Amino acid sequence: MKTGCRGLLHGRHRILPLAIILLAVILTAAGCSGALGRGVAQGWAGGAVTDDTVIVGSRGGKIIVLNAEDGTIQGDPVVLVTQVPSGGFGCSAGGSAGVAIYSSPVIRDDLVYVGGYNGKVYAFLFDGESLSAESEYDFPREGYLGGSIVGELAIDQEDRVYFGSSDGKVYAVDATLRSIWEYDTGDEIWSSPAITDDTLFIGNFGKKLYALDIADGSERWQFETKGAIIAAPVVYEDKVYFGTFGRRFYAADTATGEEVWRFPATDSDEVKPRNWFWANPLASNGTIYAPNLDGKVYALDADTGALVAEFDLGGPISSSPVMVGELIIVATENGDVYSLNTTDNHKTLLVHLEDVVGEKVYEETVQAPLFAGDGVVYVHTLRDNLYAINVQTGEVLWKKSLTSGDS
Repeated sequence: MKTGCRGLLHGRHRILPLAIILLAVILTAAGCSGALGRGVAQGWAGGAVTDDTVIVGSRGGKIIVLNAEDGTIQGDPVVLVTQVPSGGFGCSAGGSAGVAIYSSPVIRDDLVYVGGYNGKVYAFLFDGESLSAESEYDFPREGYLGGSIVGELAIDQEDRVYFGSSDGKVYAVDATLRSIWEYDTGDEIWSSPAITDDTLFIGNFGKKLYALDIADGSERWQFETKGAIIAAPVVYEDKVYFGTFGRRFYAADTATGEEVWRFPATDSDEVKPRNWFWANPLASNGTIYAPNLDGKVYALDADTGALVAEFDLGGPISSSPVMVGELIIVATENGDVYSLNTTDNHKTLLVHLEDVVGEKVYEETVQAPLFAGDGVVYVHTLRDNLYAINVQTGEVLWKKSLTSGDS
């Protein structure tokens, strides 16, 4: 099974709860043309904002450019298509298939980079209004990697691109997507990398966080936990912070990898269980904000790990939040979008998202990472709608269906 789900079902990992196994099945099916009844693979990508333009990966495997002011689509969407061998990616027959996009598009100068679930990274030329129909660069140049790309891409100041793959490897490539180095962690990676001036941090399903030298990929240290690491770590001052599926959240020294604190602050397995840390944490004003699938955001003192505040949002949080000024914008899986003010830890419900089609009202589900620009947060839902929301008032400025193109 050439997918990021392989290790979840393999005997070397203990049996995981039904939710993650179900996710594994969905991701496997997502590689086939016709998966989930849409005719192409499904994903849950976020996007990026530059000037007055929004770029997002749709659930239908398209990269779409929109006008940030009114949501109108600019140019023709780019469709990612892959060649699937007979029986590959869970398909019963060969041919072409749509590529699921879980890794949000990233903009750097005149290029837009995106990682495909087929195990390939693409770079498209961007003229400020539309994308080139064909990719300018690919990695690898021929064929595909041995695993899928689920996490986000990271780009440093030298325009080097870093990412992990479900083949267990971390890759570094240059701006034209030529290989610089790779490092094998030995287990699936769905996490996104965090980079500082000279170090890359990334976690894997093997319950380890790695610190790698960004120059050559050599290992500086590794930190072993009791749970798989899916969320991207966050680096703040001299510590790296990360959560696990072991229901714990950690702070480690960036230079040595030594544990500074953990939350809950106990070694006992009898501690009242909290759920998985799936979404990415954020840091602000000496506080780490850690979203959890139990529906809460835990505000932790960055130095000590002490609980500063606890925000109950009433629904699982798998969508990574985004920082807009002093506000953290976070969405739950049941369509509630909140702002958390980091200066006074005040919680505000901005909007509850519902998709009204004719006389029918459908609840929106949010799993894609949020992204923002110019005081507007963009929310991509599982119904493949993109919402532009004013972060101060909660007003929905516009909604665009990325499937139909209708407003």
